[in-house]
Amino acid sequence: MGRNYSKIGELLVNENFIRDFELNYALKIQKQRAFPKKIGQILLEKNLLNTDQLRKALGLFHGVEAVDLSSTEIDTNALRIINITTAFKFPCIPYDFTERGAVKVALSDPGNCTNLDILRFKINYPIIPVFAYEREIINEIRFYSSQFK
Repeated sequence: MGRNYSKIGELLVNENFIRDFELNYALKIQKQRAFPKKIGQILLEKNLLNTDQLRKALGLFHGVEAVDLSSTEIDTNALRIINITTAFKFPCIPYDFTERGAVKVALSDPGNCTNLDILRFKINYPIIPVFAYEREIINEIRFYSSQFK
């Protein structure tokens, strides 16, 4: 999926989501706070980035597809492969099957190998990790709560 980045700010500038001076401005704000926020959150608050841009950038950062769950059709058959406790624990939501029988699972941290290994064991399907915002995952788990295994 392209170049590997060690910092999201570097990706945001190099992939032309923001300009260098905007990143420096956000970093300055971040350093001034007693309890620093993530750089993406600061850029959103300052209207230097929108949520769709940040979602796409975070997908690129993790090397996976990014999905907007609020506008994605959820395959309820995919939900039935895990229980709701597992969905809330990670948090994750299986939302679609591929033609080859793998399941697409939306996670807020798709780079967490430990969680992916546990999910692979629990789900017993090949997994395609996909980035989604945690709040969207939680909202969808709540909405579809009766559909889980």
